[in-house]
Amino acid sequence: MRLTYTGFENVFWDYFYPIFFLHAFLLMLHVNVGLHFFLYLGVIIFAGKKCISHKKRGVVEYLMLGYLGWNIFSSVAYLFNDMPFFCFINDARSTLIPLLFFFVAIYKRQTDRFYKILFISILVSLVVGLILFYTLPSWYIEWKVATAMETSYYDNEDVAENSFLNYGKMSSFFESPYFVATYSVVYLTILLKYVYTRIYSHKFLIFLFIGLLSLFCAQQRVAIVCGIGILVAFQVYGFFNRSKASFGLLILEIGLAVIVLLIVVNNERIFQILEAVGEKISAIDTALDERSYQYQGIMKRWTHYLFGHGLGTGGHSATEAGFVGVHDGNYYKLLFETGIIGLTWLGVIVVATLIRGFKYFRYYSIELALVCFYITSMLGANVLTQTFVVIPFWHSIGLIWNKEYLRNKMKLNDRI
Repeated sequence: MRLTYTGFENVFWDYFYPIFFLHAFLLMLHVNVGLHFFLYLGVIIFAGKKCISHKKRGVVEYLMLGYLGWNIFSSVAYLFNDMPFFCFINDARSTLIPLLFFFVAIYKRQTDRFYKILFISILVSLVVGLILFYTLPSWYIEWKVATAMETSYYDNEDVAENSFLNYGKMSSFFESPYFVATYSVVYLTILLKYVYTRIYSHKFLIFLFIGLLSLFCAQQRVAIVCGIGILVAFQVYGFFNRSKASFGLLILEIGLAVIVLLIVVNNERIFQILEAVGEKISAIDTALDERSYQYQGIMKRWTHYLFGHGLGTGGHSATEAGFVGVHDGNYYKLLFETGIIGLTWLGVIVVATLIRGFKYFRYYSIELALVCFYITSMLGANVLTQTFVVIPFWHSIGLIWNKEYLRNKMKLNDRI
């Protein structure tokens, strides 16, 4: 069979995440074949061609193009901000490339295959992660320690093996537990959509168990709260609509709670993990207070209120260059780098998307839940600069504005 350009492009988008997961897995084994450069190049070429070739554009598409242009234009600030230009290059790569997925999604005609492959890919990564997290082979501990020492988040005394044995967070074969936490929420959202729109099956008990356990083992407070919130929202909606899925899920959750209780009673390792998770959740009200020093530091440097200081001047790249930056607060970072104009611009896009999403929420259950999750996560993390983590956010916004996607869902009555 002859593979056309369109066919190759569809294969690239559908298998984007399996390729990235393979890349992450190989990196854990100290094998780097440069798959991420292939993914970057493919996104730029295919998404760029879509933008150029598509002539009829709506208001939101122009807003997105304008927001993309505003971020690029902010590089002019480097002419007088006395910061190295690599700060812009780093953030442009990690922030603007995933933004291109909006244009991929708004012109996309078929999405079920993408979600199915993404779901299976995340499921595999979570299963592998749980096995590694529970067994903790020595080579894996060494890799986690080495990975931690390469970041600015840990001091040397924090990367001792005992620290990871007793208080480590599940990260699977990714460099950070934030990957697992975010992907767990995406996984659970897709799973719940399948539960409410397809034939109910007891196999969902296993899938739900894997997703929730991974979410808690990653120990990211906002992700846990949002993941449970999405689960509760689906169930409450289902109860009001007398959905069998909601009653089935309730039974599954009770069974899951009993299984976890039995495991905890007979396993000290699991007890330690759940105890650490409980401490994180109980301290969620102090999450923003713990980061207040970052916010105060960046606000003291903020002088270009309207236009900002330029993309890359207020985050991880800035701190690597020796400047003050925010690691855990995307809204502060956006305000500092792109100014009031940039933050307002993004706000208009997100608010308009939420209005349309809630208007057709029965058809946009996955996309609306994910947009809400990401904008909540931005309170305590620089989500928009995490290339392979933030893609579902822009992809969901694009699908919500994809009129053909909505028409197909209405035609097939594909709703919760």
